[in-house]
Amino acid sequence: MFKSDIPFDAIKEKYTDEQSQFISIDGMDVHYKDEGKGEVLLLLHSVNTSLQDWDNCSNDLSEHFRVIRLDLPGFGLTLASKNFDFQRDSYIYFLKKFTSRF
Repeated sequence: MFKSDIPFDAIKEKYTDEQSQFISIDGMDVHYKDEGKGEVLLLLHSVNTSLQDWDNCSNDLSEHFRVIRLDLPGFGLTLASKNFDFQRDSYIYFLKKFTSRF
């Protein structure tokens, strides 16, 4: 039997917490977490995953570093815009824009 998709708001409510933040980049609401103090570590997830991949080690790392992790466009809670083409250069451009905010 076919089941419709879960509404995005329900998913967002389930997977955000008090550390969750959002910024707008090129029309996309980018979900990220910024924890700890010190030298910055930017943690990137692999394909078909999310920033939650780093849940197990981010607490330990944030004791010594400022840990920033994000959902890349099209993954987790960052919905890709219609113009995002998922090519390497698009991700590089996106990451440059994201990191320029910090």
